[in-house]
Amino acid sequence: MIDERGRDSVATTQVLVNKDGDGVTDGAENCATEYNPDQEDSDGDGVGDACDPETLPPPDLPGVTVGSWDGSDPDGDSHLDTVTTYRAPHFNIAGTVIGSGDHDWHGITWAGGDLQLQLIGLSSDLELYLTDRYGKLLAFDSQPGTTSERIRRTLPAGTYYAVVAPKDPISTTPASYRLNATPVGR
Repeated sequence: MIDERGRDSVATTQVLVNKDGDGVTDGAENCATEYNPDQEDSDGDGVGDACDPETLPPPDLPGVTVGSWDGSDPDGDSHLDTVTTYRAPHFNIAGTVIGSGDHDWHGITWAGGDLQLQLIGLSSDLELYLTDRYGKLLAFDSQPGTTSERIRRTLPAGTYYAVVAPKDPISTTPASYRLNATPVGR
């Protein structure tokens, strides 16, 4: 390189070699085949969430199944793949779990910070789960009876799901609730 006075200089630059284009060098990647610049690893197993085959629910988590235990989906929202609406908190929405085969998945678009989820106005015993964008369990609350459920977590910006499920795995009674998502400290 020659400057305006005719002086020579040598410049070097670092080249980042990265198969998936997320800006993290392949040697430091926890998932080299999928774009994941945040390198999230929710379960701490060294495999990034974008490549980790483990999904919600773990088989030993009582009362929760992906889809429903009998293969039915009573109201079309029993799996993260069925979610079409993503809300930014603050929101308060009504819902109904139809029976034991139903788990309501609610999409959340979060800007980052402290998030509080609450299930209130329960007509039956329900449980509240928080998952990441891949459906991996981040937190849950299981209070007895119709006591309100609450989860409060500090989360990075991203997509999350609140999952509402019946505690009784053989219930046939519809259970109503309100899901409240609130940013804390804003």
